[in-house]
Amino acid sequence: MVFRAFLIPAGNEDVALAIETFRAGATDYVIKGASALKKVTKVVHNIITAPMRLLVDEC
Repeated sequence: MVFRAFLIPAGNEDVALAIETFRAGATDYVIKGASALKKVTKVVHNIITAPMRLLVDEC
């Protein structure tokens, strides 16, 4: 199984753009701002631990 993750910070609150990124396969959409660091930290943690969670779910 191939697992790819991309993190592209968005400075845009455009809802149409957010919807389009989810349709393209995004799992998160982070808008730059005061709370972005906390959100990015959570996203990166989820990216790193996703393969382990998938293995545990398969057992």
